[in-house]
Amino acid sequence: MYRTDFGDSICDIRMPPRSPLYSLPPIGVGTLLVESLTGYLSRLASAQALTVSDFLDFKLFDSNHSAGAGHSTKRRFFQAGCHLLDGSESHTQKWVDVLESATLQSNLRALTLYPYIKICEGSWFRTKRAWCPKCYETWRCEQRIIYEPLMWNIKVVLLCPVHATLLVDKCPHCHKAYGLLAGRSCPGYCGHCLGWLGASDEVTTEEASINYPEIYWHYRYWCTTQVGWMVESLPYITVTFGRDTVSCALSRCMKIVSPASLSSLATCINCPRPSLANWMYGPTRPRIQSFLRLCFQLGFSPFNLISGIEPVDDSKRGIIHSSQTSELTNDLVPPEGTVVTEGQGKSKKCCQPKPGQSRNTRLLRKKRLLHALEEALTSEFPAHPRQVAISIGYSSIREALKYFPDLCAALTLRSKEQVAKRGAVVRTTLEDALQKFPPPTLDQLAKVLNMPNACGLRIREPVLCSQLVARRKEWQIKNQECVKDILERALERDNIPAFDKFCKAERLSIELIRARFPEQKKAYEERFRSLRAVKRQQQIENFQHEVARIVRLLRERSEYPSAARVLAENPSLGSRGWYELQVAIRMGQTP
Repeated sequence: MYRTDFGDSICDIRMPPRSPLYSLPPIGVGTLLVESLTGYLSRLASAQALTVSDFLDFKLFDSNHSAGAGHSTKRRFFQAGCHLLDGSESHTQKWVDVLESATLQSNLRALTLYPYIKICEGSWFRTKRAWCPKCYETWRCEQRIIYEPLMWNIKVVLLCPVHATLLVDKCPHCHKAYGLLAGRSCPGYCGHCLGWLGASDEVTTEEASINYPEIYWHYRYWCTTQVGWMVESLPYITVTFGRDTVSCALSRCMKIVSPASLSSLATCINCPRPSLANWMYGPTRPRIQSFLRLCFQLGFSPFNLISGIEPVDDSKRGIIHSSQTSELTNDLVPPEGTVVTEGQGKSKKCCQPKPGQSRNTRLLRKKRLLHALEEALTSEFPAHPRQVAISIGYSSIREALKYFPDLCAALTLRSKEQVAKRGAVVRTTLEDALQKFPPPTLDQLAKVLNMPNACGLRIREPVLCSQLVARRKEWQIKNQECVKDILERALERDNIPAFDKFCKAERLSIELIRARFPEQKKAYEERFRSLRAVKRQQQIENFQHEVARIVRLLRERSEYPSAARVLAENPSLGSRGWYELQVAIRMGQTP
């Protein structure tokens, strides 16, 4: 404490507390784009002018690592579980306490989903980094701080909450994906090549290559919006939701279903009754994907559902009552019998319809079947009606033929035409491959035709496939004979390169020679070593002869043959080394 007199008043000047690390304030607390704890750790390392891997070696982080672990072990284990920092029972609270004491910041818990982690089973976060290039570019143009929002790390969020575009998970420069905290992580830059990640027009996600229906993207946008509301409320939540949160919420929902039973609730929300029973009465909890889909079917906001806040009237609930016709979920709910999962182009079967379903449910399923058949009929590659019916939850094509025979007949005709066109393309491709030299393999042709393997080719054109395989074998035999002749002719030369360079120059396969001609390869390598030994011995003799000549020349001038004078006569002799030069000078002085 210091005292300073200013006239009649005395001011007390107190030294503010000092933090071990730079007191970096977090960004966007209480907003949709609040910073993540992993992004805050990366930004804190950059503020200390250190990489993330070096920053983790600070002694204040030793309590969060295994005792006695080395630098490489710490780095390996941390990168494997760094996504758990943003929300887990085992990691989040420890890291929040350490960082708050090191930076003197008191609101770092709002950078995680710690209040929600007990609601669902498993992790909420993706293991690989994802970002929005437009956000990065906007922040750089506006000269704002570049950081990583928490929303980007949540696995169910595939769209940017600001621009409504797909998040990118691969660098546009090196085309690699990496963890949330790589060794050289820096917000806005690739952890591998350090390239700028903003303003990339190339979308490098699996979702972008799959043609999903419009309802899928509507569901994804709904998930992004609802998770954003949960993130915005993080600073105002003072308690942590317990493991029985979903169970209590489902018990409240069952009271508003008519009749109030578990089977009625399972039918209304299109969920298997065993899974619903386990969530309500058993020890299991839903995963985050199942929890959001449950809220979507019920018409609840996830935050309202776990908080016990109900909509004002029944029309906003989105639950299908057995006594009324509800069209609310017709345009919002994904196709019945499927579960939307990110990163996959296929859908998983959910539950089949039961005989006791209500008339409204049957009408809704019939309408969905009609929509699926019409969409398949207008698509470029129409599927068979049986595949369409199975894809939306039916066990057979019987109901499709019963209600929509004309559509099924037209779709079957188009499917057969497509199969015939496909067969013609396959036949033409195989006939062209027979004329090529060298002939390609069946697996290569299947890849060109976008087929999973060569089984489809063998089923469609067995004769052409057999001819192509036989032609391929003939070419392989001739190719092996040519390779053997090339190796035998090379053994007769007086100057041959190393084996790898020889194969590269002659365009030979090293794997083929190792597998088919091991004796010729061994003879080639022995021949190369013997020729190299002879060449080296000849170089040594030439070197000694040149040094002896210079020594005699210096003796004739009555000069002492030192190494410096020998190098002055021929500077290239220094390439052999000082020791060998001295030995050669002594040998040249002996008579």
